[in-house]
Amino acid sequence: MEIESNVDPARVIEEAFTGVFQPLFHKEDARKYLGFSNISAFSNENDLPGWYLWFEGIDGSFQIELAQADLISIRERGSERGPFSNTSAQGSCAIRYYPSEKEDTFETYSCYEQLIRLGPLFDSTGTPTPEGRRQIPKSYFIVGDINVRMSLSRDFLELECLATERWVDIRVDGLYLNAPDNKNYEAVSPGGRDRNVPGWMLTSFLFDKILSGFCYTFTVAPCVVFLSSKEAFTFYIDEKNRVDKRMNSDLKQFRLVCGLDLKEKWCSPFKEYKNIDLYTQSVKDRLQREEGDIKGIWKRPEDITTPDINPNWWKFKDMEFREGDTEISCYHDH
Repeated sequence: MEIESNVDPARVIEEAFTGVFQPLFHKEDARKYLGFSNISAFSNENDLPGWYLWFEGIDGSFQIELAQADLISIRERGSERGPFSNTSAQGSCAIRYYPSEKEDTFETYSCYEQLIRLGPLFDSTGTPTPEGRRQIPKSYFIVGDINVRMSLSRDFLELECLATERWVDIRVDGLYLNAPDNKNYEAVSPGGRDRNVPGWMLTSFLFDKILSGFCYTFTVAPCVVFLSSKEAFTFYIDEKNRVDKRMNSDLKQFRLVCGLDLKEKWCSPFKEYKNIDLYTQSVKDRLQREEGDIKGIWKRPEDITTPDINPNWWKFKDMEFREGDTEISCYHDH
């Protein structure tokens, strides 16, 4: 336990992402095939890592920011089984999408988000300036979360995508903004919708790209993938910005979990089927405890019945691309 106590979980998570991004952006053919365009790294005010990512054909930009990271032992997890039978590092990454004003998605963001996006807190890359990162409220531009969990032996990795179908804000008393003539302008009528961001579409798009990068770089395929859903919230905001969360049966929150057996990279085929069966059962138990409706569990692409699961995740490990001549591509040095 002495060795484990000296482990920085944030660095473990950072190394996992860097282990994907660095080789991927050194291979131009692979980068283009997977749709990645450019990348820029940063550290937040808590010295936690983050990345801006751009993709081919997408006008806006994504931000991945590690919000928290810790070490979890089997004693704290209780009945955990399978590959995570010992201490593991886990981190929660906030996902933000900064839309271009050219996109239809731009109109789904709140009035305040649209005004900030067009203001001086963003630079020419379409991402916040350093001052913008400090000033923009943390809740702005959020579209979902990607959670990462890795065994300290680095032989098993879990990636989890979590987002609401749409993030909806209702302005109970309306929203009024001061115009240049000092008159109030009704931006949102009372009871009107101020935010209607397609959280799952944006977050699952990024998750697909990240997971594809992991599968290709570490030459592995998912050993098991889960998809669950449950009823989501709508947020009702009054004139004093007090928020009331209400369940909305018309909205769903989706959770996609993928386990990657990294031993497959150097020890193939994987023989510890019992271990993966234990892991599968533990994830099922966890999803059911969270009152989620499990939509499906997949261990091979032939059985996929939903567009949320990409069958190519099982194919990327066998693809080969030539080495590129360029260094890591950075869109802008923040």
